[in-house]
Amino acid sequence: MSNPAVSLRPPRDSDIDVLTVLRRDTALWHMLLAYPPSQPPSASDVHDWIARRSGEPGGCFLVVADDQDRPLGFVQVMDVHRRGRLGKIGIALAAEARRKGLGGVALGQLLTYARDTLGLRKLLLEVRADNSAAIALFSAAGFKRVGVMRAHYGEGGDYHDVALMELVA
Repeated sequence: MSNPAVSLRPPRDSDIDVLTVLRRDTALWHMLLAYPPSQPPSASDVHDWIARRSGEPGGCFLVVADDQDRPLGFVQVMDVHRRGRLGKIGIALAAEARRKGLGGVALGQLLTYARDTLGLRKLLLEVRADNSAAIALFSAAGFKRVGVMRAHYGEGGDYHDVALMELVA
């Protein structure tokens, strides 16, 4: 796919099934540095999670949709500091949507949205230091690695280094 077409849009009730699959994907949540729920979330739990994320002051939670408006994943801006005009970003795609160039397109759209709509001047992110695909994606978008937190994120008995990256818009 040379020019993948994706768009970002607010979540809809019809997205719950896809977002529930993502929310139940324990390996994905560990790669996102988020501790998975202790039990598989119900559709109602996912709906509540989306409402919390969508309602975060100054941030956003948007669905990544394909050219036929089918949900593929989500992007978010959270922990926004309004006076400093900065926030943390995250992106997650369903397994079948990965490694097709869709993440880069969605990330580019998120960066534009964060700058033009949310008024942010700086974006931050944390990524597992062993997640070379994500680091390459963010680096290609202009993010710079600014530090590493050693043995920071625990998964079972293993602890992973976490790279800190930033982009000044």
